[in-house]
Amino acid sequence: MAVLGLELLAEMVARPPRQLYTAKDLGAPTFLVDDQIVSRRDFTVMNREGNLLQCSHYVPIGCPHFPVVVYAHGNCGSRGDADAYVNLLLPAKIGVVSFDFSGAGLSGGDLCTLGHNESEDLRCVVDHVLTLKGVTSIALWGRSMGAAACTMVAATDRRIEAVVLDSCFLSIERVALDVAKKYVNSIPFLESAIMMGKSFGGIRLDKND
Repeated sequence: MAVLGLELLAEMVARPPRQLYTAKDLGAPTFLVDDQIVSRRDFTVMNREGNLLQCSHYVPIGCPHFPVVVYAHGNCGSRGDADAYVNLLLPAKIGVVSFDFSGAGLSGGDLCTLGHNESEDLRCVVDHVLTLKGVTSIALWGRSMGAAACTMVAATDRRIEAVVLDSCFLSIERVALDVAKKYVNSIPFLESAIMMGKSFGGIRLDKND
């Protein structure tokens, strides 16, 4: 029974429900934010696993050169979560790039690693964004899992000018226990498994990860 519960937990952590949407749900490709005309330009980037990442670039029309913030969504999120940041940043003539991590939204892949592989996705997106016309500098804004990915990228990439971390978790252990408390009635066996570094459902539960 305990093994079954752990496998269920591993599935919930590694393969959370996708936030599904259509291109139409992203809104019109050209729109107005305050007095700023904004153009949304969708594109794809291939990650190192060969999965296509679905991305959107929000450009302030009339600005030949501008900085860009890359938004990294949280667990169960998608690039559509960036709407609030588009509305905040575009009037200041700061572009925004949002994307679906591998295994999320409309991107390829089916596994969530809570920041580990996602950091490599983010690196691929950053590499591409810096080739886009008009981009002068780049910052990262991440939430939850996205914040963890931003931390790992910014720690080693000097091209990143600034980072905003929203609700970044401290450890995989804490995330697993939080999920367990929310969905599983009894968690003593789970805590013991994490402390012993057991592996279930293809995921190693290690308190040091």
